[in-house]
Amino acid sequence: MDEQRQNLRRVADAIAPTIAAFIDARIGETFTMSELQAHVAARHPSAPDSPSRILRMLKQGGRVNYVVENRRQSRYRALPVEVVT
Repeated sequence: MDEQRQNLRRVADAIAPTIAAFIDARIGETFTMSELQAHVAARHPSAPDSPSRILRMLKQGGRVNYVVENRRQSRYRALPVEVVT
């Protein structure tokens, strides 16, 4: 495993539970990427883009679900995992 993958795995292991809890607490609600980033930053030191990267990874893995409501405003809607998007 190369260094970049090791770093991504380390960051994911640290912040994925926080991101999943953030999404789970907002099912049906909208949130912005800056809200997610602030939530994660208050709990874990990480690069500013890490929460969005890990959020996408969690969606691909079926752990969270969301839709982009407004890409320009970075506004998302948290959905139950069983809803296919």
